Amino acid sequence: MRTTPPQVAATDLATLLARHAPVPVAGRLAPLLGSSSASFAQLVDLTLHQDDADVRAEALGTAVSTLEMDPTLLAAVVDELDTVDEGALHTLLGNVAGEHEEEIAMLILTQARANELRVKASSILQQLRAGS
Repeated sequence: MRTTPPQVAATDLATLLARHAPVPVAGRLAPLLGSSSASFAQLVDLTLHQDDADVRAEALGTAVSTLEMDPTLLAAVVDELDTVDEGALHTLLGNVAGEHEEEIAMLILTQARANELRVKASSILQQLRAGS
């Protein structure tokens, strides 16, 4: 059972993400960012707001693979996701991703190796397809 209050865990997760070393990027991301590395904030911003679907997919894939290579960060993300019920997670993703919500959930489902991430993405997709 979790002993850390959710708001503390969220703060810890935000701190871990903010303090994470820049992530190497290539492909379309490097010239777009003008750098061979990106922060998690930059990757999230590209995933949520970039007009080009290929860039969104590449940014998300880079973030997810980096997350999965860092056990501490992955555990923090999974712990945070476990504090949020599926309905609230669906609402949250819809609020931040807008029209790209289903696309992002599908990308996580197909690109993530961590079962916990795929399960959450699958739940969101089921809710979207059910019209909720």
